[in-house]
Amino acid sequence: PELPEVETIRQGARKYLISKKIKDVEVCVPKMFIGNPQAIINSSIVDIKRIAKVLEIDLNNDYSILKLHTF
Repeated sequence: PELPEVETIRQGARKYLISKKIKDVEVCVPKMFIGNPQAIINSSIVDIKRIAKVLEIDLNNDYSILKLHTF
C-alpha cells in the first residue's frame, strides 16, 4: 500500500484499539517474533504510530509491536 493507505489503517486502528487489552498471542512465524509472547499478554495498547509503512503499536508495559504492511 501507499503511505496514505497505511495512515488510514493507523487512524482506523487507533479508534478501536487504544486501551484494549491483549488477551492472547499466536506466533505464526516464529522467526518474525523476538522475545517472549507471554510478556505482552494482559498489556494495553496506549498508542499506534506510523513510521513509513510500518505501524508501531505501543503497549503500557514498555513493549512495542511492529507491523510491516507489504500487501
